[in-house]
Amino acid sequence: MTRWIKDDHGNKCSVGYFGTEEAAKAALDSLIDCRDCTNCSDCSDCSDCSDCSGCSRCSGCSRCSGCSG
Repeated sequence: MTRWIKDDHGNKCSVGYFGTEEAAKAALDSLIDCRDCTNCSDCSDCSDCSDCSGCSRCSGCSRCSGCSG
């Protein structure tokens, strides 16, 4: 069973994906103004993304890194 760490904005991070509960929580805490994203980290103003990192103002993306808009 996959264990998820969730926030009030619909974002969630899997403990299995990040390796530890602490890492999943840190990834979730690194999101700024994101909504409904899954397993993302260090992103801002994104929505409906998954497995992304370092992105900003993206929507509906998957497995992106460092993207904008």
